[in-house]
Amino acid sequence: MAERKRVRRNTLERRCLSKIYKRLFVNLSKDVFKMLEKIKKI
Repeated sequence: MAERKRVRRNTLERRCLSKIYKRLFVNLSKDVFKMLEKIKKI
C-alpha cells in the first residue's frame, strides 16, 4: 500500500512538473520569437 501511494504521488508530481515545464517552455519560445523578430528588423 505504502509503495502504491508513493508511486501515485510521484506520478502526480511529475504531471504538475510537466505542466510547469510546458508553460515555461511556451513562454520561452514566445520570448525567443520576439527576440528573433527584433533581430530581423535590425
